[in-house]
Amino acid sequence: MSALSIEVPSTANADEHGASMASPSKPSKVYRADYGRLLQEQVNHEKGDAERAEKQIMQMRLDELRESFKERGRTLRNERQRGQELIKSKIDECRQQAKESGENVRMQREVFRAKRQSMSQTWKNHGNTLSKEHADLKAKMRAATEARLAEARASGSEFKSELKELVKNTDDSHYHYKCDLAGRVKAATSKHVTRASKQDFLMDTWDKADLLREQMTRLRQQRLRQEQEYLAYAMMTKEDMRKKNHEAADKLEADLRERSINLRREEKEMKDAVAAAKKNFFDAKKALREQTETNKLVPDAELTDDGESLRESISSAFSRFFGYRRRGIGTSPVAI
Repeated sequence: MSALSIEVPSTANADEHGASMASPSKPSKVYRADYGRLLQEQVNHEKGDAERAEKQIMQMRLDELRESFKERGRTLRNERQRGQELIKSKIDECRQQAKESGENVRMQREVFRAKRQSMSQTWKNHGNTLSKEHADLKAKMRAATEARLAEARASGSEFKSELKELVKNTDDSHYHYKCDLAGRVKAATSKHVTRASKQDFLMDTWDKADLLREQMTRLRQQRLRQEQEYLAYAMMTKEDMRKKNHEAADKLEADLRERSINLRREEKEMKDAVAAAKKNFFDAKKALREQTETNKLVPDAELTDDGESLRESISSAFSRFFGYRRRGIGTSPVAI
């Protein structure tokens, strides 16, 4: 029988008890109600002891489970902290690499800028040198032209003064001589002679002007050719810089994209792991709650004893004391 059941007196004990009841020599001072109450208190004490033992066992199990849950929580917290530190270190590493790449690109830009400024300054100095040479050449040509003109003016003025002096010193008596001299001078300074002299001077001036124009044309062609070479070299340098910048930007963008994909994948894996851990924790907690609720219930096998329920066993145990309708049972005190 279970711990909650009460042993039912046998028929022989009942007969002996009836015989003792019939014996008037030693009557008992305990009434049936008090005897039943005492038996019920004994049963209640046994039930209380069993319940307390079961509660102590359950409390120990709950303490063990609580400690295991705390340990698992500490483990999960440590894993989460390690994961956060790993993610933070990855992010810091990506930022440091991006910073280094940016510094390299800026250094390359500074180098190319300094190179371009140096080439521009070199070309500027070269242009200044050519301009100075051209200005010096023009000044020399202007000085030479002015010198020739001054020499021509000086010789003309001298010839004119000599002629005036000769005319002034000539006497009227030499009129014929003067007329002859005038005829000779007129013959020497006729129209075709002066025209030929003027034509020679003009041709000489035109030759000098043609020479100057040719020199200026060569200088302009040289300057245009140098400008075209500078522009071609500048365009080629600009295209090279643009290609290098595009390649560096594409490489940097690909690296950042790959790192972001890896970081997002790692974050997703961490989130999935945390979600799986939470789900396992909640499933274990739910199973524990269900097991606890199940353990609180008394199984049907424990409610029955040899085919009859606990209630029936208790009522059968106390039926001989509270069965007032049965024949042969009185209300007088019984012997113990």
